[in-house]
Amino acid sequence: MDWTPQVETLCAQLTEHYVFPEVGVEIAEILRKRLAAGAYAGISGDEELAYDLQTRDRATIVGERTKGGANPGGRYYVGPHLKSAVPSGRAVNPVRNDNWEGVGVAPDIEATAEEAFGRAYGLALWHVLTLGEDGARRAVAAEAREALAALQ
Repeated sequence: MDWTPQVETLCAQLTEHYVFPEVGVEIAEILRKRLAAGAYAGISGDEELAYDLQTRDRATIVGERTKGGANPGGRYYVGPHLKSAVPSGRAVNPVRNDNWEGVGVAPDIEATAEEAFGRAYGLALWHVLTLGEDGARRAVAAEAREALAALQ
């Protein structure tokens, strides 16, 4: 099971986050819709999903570098008219022992927001063709070839 510890410095506790397969499918559908709409501009949780999947070689990230908001925190008044953003923890990836704070998640394949979904879809179709055409895969491979031809 994949997990990412998040150290909460204000609360002095360790929180583990898990990604279960059925939830992963729902998340993938939400991200697909956001990418198709050109609306992928999220930080923090969106970035963590991409970073965690990338560090475990479970996804190929296509698009632009993200904004770099990894660490949780809040805004606090430090004066009558002044607020300050104060981090309350640090997300730590167990594979790399770091996070994407301030630098963002670098994509495996650079593409503009407008191009990202089409490029990722094309790569997924090519991957389907690498799986072979035995048995039930024959029909799936034929559909992938048709979809690739439509993209050309």
